[in-house]
Amino acid sequence: MDYIERNPGRDIGLEELKFHFHRIFHALAGETLSDFMRRVRLERATARLVDDPAAPVIVVALDCGFSGPAVFARVFRERFGMSASEWRRRGRPSSVAKG
Repeated sequence: MDYIERNPGRDIGLEELKFHFHRIFHALAGETLSDFMRRVRLERATARLVDDPAAPVIVVALDCGFSGPAVFARVFRERFGMSASEWRRRGRPSSVAKG
């Protein structure tokens, strides 16, 4: 909003605004917007894997916003060092908040 107000005579395109939004988001949140979204999706998925053991892993992945099972599996393993199925078997660690 400040950037727009400082540049009232310019035709500011969406790409330019997007760049500034991402920069400000990173400065405030300490992570990029895509990292934030991935983290929130993973947090929801980890809770659901434990709370809803009947739900297939692929359904959890898709319901939590992942584009497919391969992407989910890769991101999950990178973050937690194990598969989603193994996570489900072990149960929720105390350091992961429910939600």
